Amino acid sequence: MKQISIVTTTITILILGLWNWPVNIQEVLSQNVNVKPLLLVKGQWQLFSFSKGRFKVKFPLEPKVFKDFTEIEEQQLDWLLFRVDDDSYWNPTKNEADSTSLYVVGYTDLASEYIQQKTDTILERMGNSLFREFELQELNPQSKSISLNGQPGLEFYGTLDGKVAGMRLYLAGQRLYALYAVSEDTANIQQFFSSFQLQ
Repeated sequence: MKQISIVTTTITILILGLWNWPVNIQEVLSQNVNVKPLLLVKGQWQLFSFSKGRFKVKFPLEPKVFKDFTEIEEQQLDWLLFRVDDDSYWNPTKNEADSTSLYVVGYTDLASEYIQQKTDTILERMGNSLFREFELQELNPQSKSISLNGQPGLEFYGTLDGKVAGMRLYLAGQRLYALYAVSEDTANIQQFFSSFQLQ
């Protein structure tokens, strides 16, 4: 009887997780996304590859994949986002607000008129717009210039609700990548940021 109860609970958790899946799973899989509704062993970070997005990154758990948009400077930017916050996505008993960490990678393709501007200007304008859009004023608005494989970027750090928070932006051609992380452990944010690779 105990075995049946465990099996029923497991199936319920998987069904609830898949019921709330934000995009068509077949569509995601057809785009070469390695996504499985399974928790990784705690403490292990796994390399996640998305060939259509042309990037790789390590997450502590399998990410939730969804589409969203932001209105920036009267332009709609359509984002594909990959997000992990503890195990709240696959554990229906856990409230998302109770998460102690958050890791997000997103990308969007900018209109050609943005690309005609100087790279520094594009990154600064996008960074400032994302700060306002997601109410990240507690992050230090003073950015640091960074690069990845010759692609320009900006980095922001600060505290958010008593935790360390960081954001990185990279511009590769017309594609803007945004990485955002919140954790009680700075080493986890550094591991997440440093694992990001462009393909």
